Amino acid sequence: MIYSADTNLFLHAANPDSSDHERARRFLRKMRRGKNAFFYAG
Repeated sequence: MIYSADTNLFLHAANPDSSDHERARRFLRKMRRGKNAFFYAG
């Protein structure tokens, strides 16, 4: 399986003031540790 992400995911993960900050960071950590391919095209 391949996952891709919208740029907003990274913006929320990088912004500690975002209401979605922790959720975005958890998702990115999960993807980094997973066995599936994860791509970002910016």
